[in-house]
Amino acid sequence: MTKSFIKQLKKVFFERTNSWQKEVNIFYLAENGKILDSSHTGVIENKFNIFLHPPRSYLFRILELAPFPFVQFPLNIQRKWKFNLEIDDSWSDPNWKEWRGNIDNQSLYTCEKKELLETEFGTLSCSVIISDSNNEAGDSSLVAYYNMDYGFVMLKYHTIDNSNLILKRVKK
Repeated sequence: MTKSFIKQLKKVFFERTNSWQKEVNIFYLAENGKILDSSHTGVIENKFNIFLHPPRSYLFRILELAPFPFVQFPLNIQRKWKFNLEIDDSWSDPNWKEWRGNIDNQSLYTCEKKELLETEFGTLSCSVIISDSNNEAGDSSLVAYYNMDYGFVMLKYHTIDNSNLILKRVKK
C-alpha cells in the first residue's frame, strides 16, 4: 500500500457514526492505483473546529493511540486545546501494546507557528499544530500542517512503538 484517499459519502451507512459527524470512506491504494481496501469513519467540520479520525485499518490501527488531526478556530499562534478519548481494549494489539478494559488517552494541542510548506498544490501557508498524547499504553505525537484552503496537507506521527509515519495530501 503506497497511498490512500478520503471521500465523503453521500448517505449514512453506519449508525455508529455520530449525528454531528460527516461520514467518509478511506481508500487504501496499491502503487498501480488499484483500491486494495477501504474503511468508513467520521469527520467533524464546522465553524468552531475540524476533527478527523485518522486511518485506523491494518498497521494504521496504532493511530488510535495518537493525537487525532484536530484544529480549533481561530488558529492563533500559541493557542492550546485538549482532547480526551477513552480507548477500549479492541484497539489492543500484540504488535505494540496489549491491555484489558479502557484506557484514557489525553491529548494536548498547540498551534505552534505559521510555516510555508512545499506541496503538490504549490507553496502553502500552513498552521503547524504540535500535539502529544499520553496514556498507559505509551506516548505519541503528531505534527499537523493545516492550510485554510486545503485542510490537513501533512501529518507527521511518532507512535507508541517509536515508529514514524508521514501522511501527505496529494493530487488524485
